[in-house]
Amino acid sequence: MIGLSEFRMLLRKLLFSSKITNNLMRIDCLFDELCKLNDKLEDLSKEINCIRKEIIYNNDKFISYQEKLLNEFSNIKYTQSNLFMSLSVNDLHQKVFPKYRNINTGKNVVLIAPGPSLNFYKPIENSIHIDVNRACLFDKVQLDYLFVIDYKVTKNFFNKIKSYPNCKKFLGAFFNIGTDISIPFFEKEGQDIENYFIDCNNFDYQEKFYPDLSTSPLPSFWSVTFSALAFALWTNPKKLYLVGCDESDFESYEYFNGEKAILPDNVSGFKENHKIKHAQGWKELKRFAEVYYPTTEIISVNPVGLRGMFKDLYTITH
Repeated sequence: MIGLSEFRMLLRKLLFSSKITNNLMRIDCLFDELCKLNDKLEDLSKEINCIRKEIIYNNDKFISYQEKLLNEFSNIKYTQSNLFMSLSVNDLHQKVFPKYRNINTGKNVVLIAPGPSLNFYKPIENSIHIDVNRACLFDKVQLDYLFVIDYKVTKNFFNKIKSYPNCKKFLGAFFNIGTDISIPFFEKEGQDIENYFIDCNNFDYQEKFYPDLSTSPLPSFWSVTFSALAFALWTNPKKLYLVGCDESDFESYEYFNGEKAILPDNVSGFKENHKIKHAQGWKELKRFAEVYYPTTEIISVNPVGLRGMFKDLYTITH
């Protein structure tokens, strides 16, 4: 590879050796033209590089703008879905919950969960009883209200739930979520049935207890118990007794009738999240009740996992 200077000298030697001296000026002119073309080529190369950089820059700008539009579109869909959820919750709950507001003022309410300690419960006379899921199989009390979410757990005795006499049945639904625990639509029709939406961190809702059930979803915290508790407080009782809310080890958990809890395949992960969610739920309940229902006394009957959180009442040593 030789440079332009070496190429010029080589041409000169060839010309002189070939005695073509008459063409020397012409060769010089051609060489000058070649140098100019080389300079133009370099300028063109620089221009091409500038255009290439501009194309890359504009392409990056286009990609950035495209991502911005996609994010804005996603936010619009998010807001639209949130608005639709809010309207749906408000429309349904306005029909369901206002009539129960303060309905139990001055009365005692007993919330019955299906933990083993339920076997030690001695029914409190002249009390309103609220049951969750399979606690309806406990036959020592007449239930006034029954809350159900998990169809997987209650499917085998759902007919008993629907046919339970003189009792309002509240059937919960997760908004826009269909799972094996969702209650089928055909089960949501019948006498004394009320439907409601459950909060599960959907959209802008934070999982918590909301003061107004007529415009907000009921809390979940991975247990129907918290929906029933929100309703119990909404009725404004004088005392709220917690029965069978054992909060014991979920992996070895048994119900009051000796049946084992139905566990998912991922037991370890579910167990840990279940424990965390429940702990959050009870803390939120305590905070919420102290702020919005300071005159309602919450009492744990024969507590296990909730020992010391509320007022404890022991009717038997177990």
